[in-house]
Amino acid sequence: MAMVLRYVDKCVIVKERFVAVVHVRETTASYLKASIDALMADFNLSLSQVRGQGYDGASNMRDMFPTIVEVLEFVEEDDRDRANRDQAAGLLVYFQSFNFVFYLHLMLTVLIITNTLSLALQWKDQDIVNVVKCVRSTRGHLDDLRRHGWEKLESDVYNFCDKYDLTKLEMGEVYINPKKPRQKNRNYKQASL
Repeated sequence: MAMVLRYVDKCVIVKERFVAVVHVRETTASYLKASIDALMADFNLSLSQVRGQGYDGASNMRDMFPTIVEVLEFVEEDDRDRANRDQAAGLLVYFQSFNFVFYLHLMLTVLIITNTLSLALQWKDQDIVNVVKCVRSTRGHLDDLRRHGWEKLESDVYNFCDKYDLTKLEMGEVYINPKKPRQKNRNYKQASL
């Protein structure tokens, strides 16, 4: 767990300071709270003066896929409302489809690349020169993803499908598109990238 303090100094300027990296054995709320309390005590800081806090939940969401599938299966089998059962069954089929996994990984990759630009555009005191540099850098990363990132994306999707025993779509197989009948799956997916 990394801890960063954000505070306002006497000149009313927001400051951020990296405090420490702490190894945590668990990611439960009670364990994280105890770790934060101990770290604050080490630096003689009081939680009573904290006005707000934020947590990055991305690491906790990392392995939620099997849990989501399990909940949907439970609702599909045991819910009393037929509409809920039907909706859960549809979501279960969709969540376990190759298209869902592919688009989820594609969006994750794009959002990681564009995150820095997004944060930079939200700064109130951003100057235009830095914004232009950030836009150029982000465009360069996106172009690089388009030209050279396909294999890694494809590999990540296949690894995810293997890990959770999902049906994989072979990119070399023919994709039946009524408008372009000879197009392959790889051409179709790369066009969306």
